[in-house]
Amino acid sequence: MFKNKSPHRILVFLPNWLGDILFTTPALLALRTYFPNAWISVIVPKPYQGLLDHQPYLNEVIAIQDRSFFQKIYVLWHLRHQAKLKGPWTLGFLFHTSKTRARLFKLSGVLKLYGYALNEGGDILSKAISTPSKPIHKMKKWLTLLNELGIPTPESPTYAYHFPKKALGVPREKSYVVFHPGSNWPPKRWPTNHYIALGNQLYETYGTQIVLTGVKSDSHMITEIKTKLEAPVIDLCGKTNFVDLSNLFHHAFCVVTGDTGPMHLAAASKARVIALYGPTSAELNGPLNTPHAKVISSKSLDDISSETVFQEIKNWKILHEKNFTD
Repeated sequence: MFKNKSPHRILVFLPNWLGDILFTTPALLALRTYFPNAWISVIVPKPYQGLLDHQPYLNEVIAIQDRSFFQKIYVLWHLRHQAKLKGPWTLGFLFHTSKTRARLFKLSGVLKLYGYALNEGGDILSKAISTPSKPIHKMKKWLTLLNELGIPTPESPTYAYHFPKKALGVPREKSYVVFHPGSNWPPKRWPTNHYIALGNQLYETYGTQIVLTGVKSDSHMITEIKTKLEAPVIDLCGKTNFVDLSNLFHHAFCVVTGDTGPMHLAAASKARVIALYGPTSAELNGPLNTPHAKVISSKSLDDISSETVFQEIKNWKILHEKNFTD
């Protein structure tokens, strides 16, 4: 179907959220593998500028805002200007289900555009693939799209994420635990009193230092946890970028958080993660093929006790110390 050795200019429109963007990384790697000579650009929302800058399978990351009419006009001008300067986009892949973004894609001059069938405006796509008949994991969703287009994909996919290593001035490696208590939806937040109880138990048992992360809007939760912890605390709320977080997570003994974008960033950074799931589905949205991530699920996060999470960390501690001394 495709001349995969040709020097295509490929444009990929990615989803809106951190975890969903990371779910596309094995599909982006599959595109690079199949199109080794292509120039591959991706479009991400402005808040995630910097997330994919260091991926070896990408040539360019374009960060945009398209919430208003005037922003959409600017995006369209930018993409058409890029095409005029560097040549037309020969292939476009819509890793999104928005017909607005599909129209932007089409108007930007992409010669051939592929994606899942849209509810309206199906004629926008050069070839529309039927959406899977049954719910599937979000990571597999985009790989299935590529498969349907004849592009090979891995049988056991996981995140394909790279980040540059840097020193952060935090405690020595594996000596601290990260708590990321925030979420964009309250039912996905583990109660702050559980974080406090867990942090105090870790400190009393192992002398563990706690590092708190989050965005500025999480500061009220961070303050409550910080003031009630007996453990030494480093508060990095609102003070980190994606590279900082990746390094911080990677070098921690483990990360404790809910179903959040940073949870997926931690899993993609090969950190030990305890992912706490309540009303959302780990089967459809959880870390995939990541043995270093442990999912604990309950209909209500209130029902997941701090003792349950402590026992999971204790099991990791025992295994870690055994492997270190063997």
